[in-house]
Amino acid sequence: MTTEALEAWLSVATATGLVLPPGEMQPDNDGGFRITTTLAVAGLSVGILIVLAHDFPKDAPLVLVQDSQLLGRLPHVFRNAGVVCYSTSEGLLLNRQQPETVLTWAVKETIRTLEEGLGTSQVAEFMRELEVYWRQLGGPEVVNFYNPSSEARTLTSYSAKDNLRWLAGAEQEMPPRHRAGNKLLTTIKEKATYLPLLPGTAFIPPAPNEPFWTIDQLRELVKPTLMAIPSKRRRQLFKSGRDWNGLLVLAVPLVGHKSHVTLLGIAYTSLKGVHPLGERGSAFDLKPVQLLRWERSYLLPRGGGKMSLTPKKVLVIGCGAIGGHLAHELSQTGILYLTLVDGDRLSIENMHRHALGMAGVGEYKAIALRDELQRKYLYAEVTAIAKPIEQALDAGEIQPESFDLVIAATGEATLERYLNERLRAIAGAPPVIYSWLEPYGIGGHALLTRPHQAGCLECLYTSPNPDAPLSNRALFAAPDQQFSLALSGCGSLHTPYASLDASQTATLAARLAVEALTSSQPESPLWSWKGSDRELKAAGFKVGPRYKLTEETLRRDAMRYIAPNCPVCAFDSNTNAATNHE
Repeated sequence: MTTEALEAWLSVATATGLVLPPGEMQPDNDGGFRITTTLAVAGLSVGILIVLAHDFPKDAPLVLVQDSQLLGRLPHVFRNAGVVCYSTSEGLLLNRQQPETVLTWAVKETIRTLEEGLGTSQVAEFMRELEVYWRQLGGPEVVNFYNPSSEARTLTSYSAKDNLRWLAGAEQEMPPRHRAGNKLLTTIKEKATYLPLLPGTAFIPPAPNEPFWTIDQLRELVKPTLMAIPSKRRRQLFKSGRDWNGLLVLAVPLVGHKSHVTLLGIAYTSLKGVHPLGERGSAFDLKPVQLLRWERSYLLPRGGGKMSLTPKKVLVIGCGAIGGHLAHELSQTGILYLTLVDGDRLSIENMHRHALGMAGVGEYKAIALRDELQRKYLYAEVTAIAKPIEQALDAGEIQPESFDLVIAATGEATLERYLNERLRAIAGAPPVIYSWLEPYGIGGHALLTRPHQAGCLECLYTSPNPDAPLSNRALFAAPDQQFSLALSGCGSLHTPYASLDASQTATLAARLAVEALTSSQPESPLWSWKGSDRELKAAGFKVGPRYKLTEETLRRDAMRYIAPNCPVCAFDSNTNAATNHE
């Protein structure tokens, strides 16, 4: 960026409405520029510094207030440096071809931000970014595992030997790793109090480098909330019990959101062993604490998961290429309780298409996948059974009726047809999803079946013509083709597909699983994704008639696979099931 270019931009910006009086313009050491000038803000002449990076307008201009004392403390202005937070970077789109437009926008947004901060909405603006301002206060960090509620209650603060501190209301709220073995026996426990403030509570948080709240200021802030709690309950929460040290958690309703809160931590030391929110005592030392939001009700929605899925229990049969990706997808949706069944070890030949990669080679897939999931996902509780599903069922190690959903992704059609018949015969059996993919990236499938409802895996192998050869009618590839490929003899025999194909099929199955578990899908549909047939044809194979259907038709006809003459789920001919789609 040259001086001539900047002057040209300023000229164009001024001509198009830039409210920027002439000022001093200086190049900086990084190849950018600094513009020192004044802005008219609510009748005041405010000195500002505009910093343009060397690659402006790739990034928005940095704007700083030169004399923060003139305006006093304002929301969205970091007082120490005077930086004005006039826009969020999330989703921000800047026109790099029109730098003068970007500069004009930045100046106007700065004026708007400062004027709003000086206006009647000042407290509301502080509340909107309360978490940011509290973070500026510093203080020790405490991990929070407690899921905020609308009721005041007593919590427990734990301190481990490794200086890790965390907060919970019950042991079950903690991740498995924090309550495993004897870990809790070696922690120091202190009392903590959770207090949800009334909706509409508004205040300006303490400023950095200034004295923190006094006990009187704190009590005045929470007084309306305390008065709304029955007196008997207040005495239970705040009774004296030699509380020399403790933690107070204020849950402040987030402006504009009914169910979201900001959590503020306050550590207290009582010189007389009484609770700071009790009815007596004034000798307290209060300090800010930073609460790290690790509770599941925060982390799961933040990552796109659903809290409604957290109590669900899912059995995954088959931990190969599809099953490995699928287990990860299920954990990320919010399903915390998985049971994985697979009796095979991961071979190095399958490393590149398995979610475990080299780390799982030589290990039992179920066990290695369990360890990986519990390492990656904080709240995952995974059970691994490293034996064939038939053995696990025969030995009574698995009770299918105790799960909310079963997903089979074994890649073995004969085994899954056996499971389809056996699972449907179990009283109280849950819905079952069967998922498989086809070779050469041509597509993948997921079938949801429900007990006592028409539509099951055997329907796909049931033809109206009893003399027809046995084949899966859902396949995109033409029947009666052998796809197994050997790179160095029969010992290397495998079905050719890539991790991308397995991952896409797992995603399809995971989406169907979420719909089944949230009751969004009450039927038993067959879902399919369709890829390119280029590699399949190049290898000398043919596509079948179903591949020629459009994606829209495939989704519309998701129930047309049901076979009225299915020997497993035969149903009354008067039902409204559609005819087969050959």
